[in-house]
Order: sequence, then C-alpha cells, then structure tokens
Amino acid sequence: MTGLHKKIIFTLIPLLVLLFLAETACRIKYYLLHDMELGYLIAPFGKRTHYSDLKGIKIDRCPEPQEFYSPCQGEILIKSFFQLGERCWAGEPFSREKPQGVYRILLVGGSSVECCLVSNEDTWGELLEKQLNRSLVDSCRYRVEVINGGRVTRNAYDIKHLLIETGFSLSPDLIVYYEAYNETNSAFVTYRMGLIARGWSGWLHKLLHLNSMLYTYLVEKRQFVMLRRQYLTSPAPGSRPPVARFVESNFTPILESCRRRGVPMVYVQQVIDYPLDRAGLNLVCMEGLSKGLQRIYESQERGGKAGGKEEFTISDVIPLRQRMINYLQSEICRKHQFQVIDPLPAFEQASSSGGPSLFTDLVHKTCYGNRLLAEVISEALQDRIKLKITALEEKTTVMK
Repeated sequence: MTGLHKKIIFTLIPLLVLLFLAETACRIKYYLLHDMELGYLIAPFGKRTHYSDLKGIKIDRCPEPQEFYSPCQGEILIKSFFQLGERCWAGEPFSREKPQGVYRILLVGGSSVECCLVSNEDTWGELLEKQLNRSLVDSCRYRVEVINGGRVTRNAYDIKHLLIETGFSLSPDLIVYYEAYNETNSAFVTYRMGLIARGWSGWLHKLLHLNSMLYTYLVEKRQFVMLRRQYLTSPAPGSRPPVARFVESNFTPILESCRRRGVPMVYVQQVIDYPLDRAGLNLVCMEGLSKGLQRIYESQERGGKAGGKEEFTISDVIPLRQRMINYLQSEICRKHQFQVIDPLPAFEQASSSGGPSLFTDLVHKTCYGNRLLAEVISEALQDRIKLKITALEEKTTVMK
C-alpha cells in the first residue's frame, strides 16, 4: 500500500464515521417523530408511513367508537365510524348505491370535516343535513343525505384520490370542499417530492428516499426552505405569488374531475381561530398576508421578536399560510366558476359579540362553532338545492 493510498483511507475513515453518525441521528429523529415506528431505525427494512409517500392513500382502518361530552346537548354522545371498502367514514353507515328520492352531498376535507373532537350529532355535516331537511320538508318529497368524507391529515392530494377511487362512485349530487390548513406544509413537500421523482435524477431519489434517513432529512429540509420562499415572496401588483403554482397543481385537478363527471362542487373557505385583521393589515387578502409573513421572517433573521404587542410572531406563520391557501383556492374556484362560500365574517361577528367558545384549537370547532358553520352553509345552499330537486322531481314525473 502506497503512501497515497494510506492518505486516502485515513481521509475517508473520519468522513465515513461522520456519515454513519449523521445517518444514525436522522434515523433516531424520524423514529421519534413518527410514533416510534421501527422501520425508521432499520430502513430500508420494515414499514414506514410518511406524508411524502407518493403511492396514494393506503387502507384506512377505522378506530374504535369514542365518547365526547356535548355542551350543546348536555350529555355524553358517541363518535362512530364505519368501514366501506378500503375507506373509513365518520358517522352513521350509508349505502354505496344512492337510494331513490335522496339528494346526496359529499363533504371532503381533513379533520375539520371529520370533526374529530366532537360526537356524530355535533359534526357540522350532520347539523347541515338536519337544517337542509327542515328547510325542504314542506316543498318536496326528496330528503338530503350528507356523507362525511373527512379524515385526519387529508389534503388536496389525498382528496383527489378519494374522489377518483371512491367518492364519485357514490353518485353525489354535490361535493362540498373544506380544507386549507393541511396544505400548508406536508402537501408542499409531497408536491416537490413528486417533481424530483419525475426528474432526471428520479431513479436516485427513489433509491435513497426513506431508505437513507440522512438523505431524506436533507432533501426535505431543502423543500421546507423552498416552502418558506414560496410564501415569503411578495407578488408584484397584478401578478401571482410563487406558491400559487403549487396550489393550482394540487387543487385544480379536483375541479376538472368534478366538471368532467358533471358533479357540481362548492368551496367553503376554512375557518380558523384567527383575526381577520391585525396591526393594520387585512389578513384575508394576499397583500396583507404577504406583509405579515414578511415581518415574521425579517424578525427571525434579525434574531429578535416580530415587534410589539400587536405585531406578529413565529406562531402566526401557519395561520397566515392557511389564509393564503384559502385565498388562492377561492380565486381558482371563481376562475372556473365554482361557488365559494365565505363563513369568516359570520364567525368574526359571533366571536366579537361574546357567547360560548366556537373553537377547541386553531382549526377544530366546538359544537357551537359547527352549528354556526352549518347555518352559514345551509343558508348559502338552500335555493340551489331546491332548484335542483325541483328539476329532478319534474324529470321523474315526465318519465312516469
């Protein structure tokens, strides 16, 4: 062995040790972050569930029924689920085939549609069904059936697969989309991972991603840095923000799928426990949201706080991003001529007038919040549904 070979070996040994230690540290990190799944420690062996897995939604097993105290009802009520094929559905069982005389509405979204912190009776889906049926009881022979298609963590990518694989086969007369929060982080990484997998180095990415946890950490860290830039860059007047392309790529295919199948969809802006304005900024428009995020990131770069009592902190990043997704999805719907329902003013008015709390956390609502949301949506949909049901009844009469 020559002196050159020895130098190379002694140079490589510390590098390999550092790589081994970094890989070990990343495996432990992912193991702890993902409910101690052993697959993260022994990769590439074992099972690893991960939000950037691009194989679509796996079999969704139902949890056991849960009990929740309802302050609206004054008693403990049940939250139940049932399995239909590979999907778990919240609420009471329904038939795959739509019964005669039923106007079927399919709700899609994440945990704020499932209403994971309240019983069946206190979900806004069930409350919506009751309110719509009360409004129709004297005018037609049809009844409204609302199917709860929400599940924890679902974003636009998951919802698209849900509709294609199961949702459209249920023959819904109307789809109600309610989700923005779950797009703020993991959905962007999923989107970027898809672009990498389809790129020129896709074969290498597929070989290393989730097999080398060091590579997985580095590539995802880069995507989160890009995510920050996507939200941070303020658009020039009349132009669209960089994050709009990501939102369009995930959300627009859902609208196109509905239109191809002749299934109408309504977009309901997702309500969160966050003010509509702060520090002189309008937090429902793109300009105000971009400025709010800009102040936060500039403050973080200086190593200080984001300002005084009324200013923004790092905890405001997620709600500001959620509002930005809401805004962009609403604009896409209006562009494609899909109805948009905005419950934000009703919640702002109810919050400012006192009364019971409408939220259990940033995203999830109490039974009172769900009741208000159901009222807003019911009022916005009543006339549309009555017209459709009248047309269906006339068609049935002509056929007879």
